Amino acid sequence: MRSRVETDNDKGAVRQAWLAGHLHRLQHRTDGIAVVAEARDRILALTADVSIAPPNGRHAFQCRYTYRLFGSGDLLVHVQGEPRLQPLDQNAEAPHGWPDKLPRIGLAMTLPAGMERVAWYGPGPGESYDDSRQAALVG
Repeated sequence: MRSRVETDNDKGAVRQAWLAGHLHRLQHRTDGIAVVAEARDRILALTADVSIAPPNGRHAFQCRYTYRLFGSGDLLVHVQGEPRLQPLDQNAEAPHGWPDKLPRIGLAMTLPAGMERVAWYGPGPGESYDDSRQAALVG
């Protein structure tokens, strides 16, 4: 996962909130991995639980990536995430809440040569505006 590049609309108060929460310095930590083989249906499923957080650890996106590889060679990727907010320890005061606007998080995938048949469902392939969803078609 990667966070998006700052745009002109992010200047000012939004930028200051991101900097104060260290959201411009997100790091990934793998919390767990599970692999399940479904021999009867010829499916291999890999689930990775990941925390995406700045170094101070107060804000985090708790994410789950699920990769399902089918016997046909098809790969289905499902990503879900939720922003979390926790104090650093039980004696600490609760940290400030999330900024009104969060950084965009997306996926980047590199495919090896020979994997040219790719299907995508969602907005894109380029970015769209979060307020209107007008800049990209879904499909």
